[in-house]
Amino acid sequence: DMASLIMQPQLQETIAAAVARVNDEVGRVEQIKRYRILPLDFTQATGELTPTLKLKRKLVTERFHDIIEQMYEQDAAEAAAIDDPSLASRQDAVTAPA
Repeated sequence: DMASLIMQPQLQETIAAAVARVNDEVGRVEQIKRYRILPLDFTQATGELTPTLKLKRKLVTERFHDIIEQMYEQDAAEAAAIDDPSLASRQDAVTAPA
């Protein structure tokens, strides 16, 4: 289960180390300052990716607006795993048959 996996400290440390390595290779303005680990994948089926696997930024921004806004709060953590069961329901609502 992805939700329990992302809460594992070892995975969070591995991701943080990868982000740090990438940040060492780019200029300050290009560095990742804050990020969130979501318990779901972006897919074509759930609408976040185009057929050429490009991110649909407008849709993702709308769907995850509250999480994005929280990252910009003054006292927000640099990194966090999001343990919110309602995230899966956001995708389920999109992929559920009519």
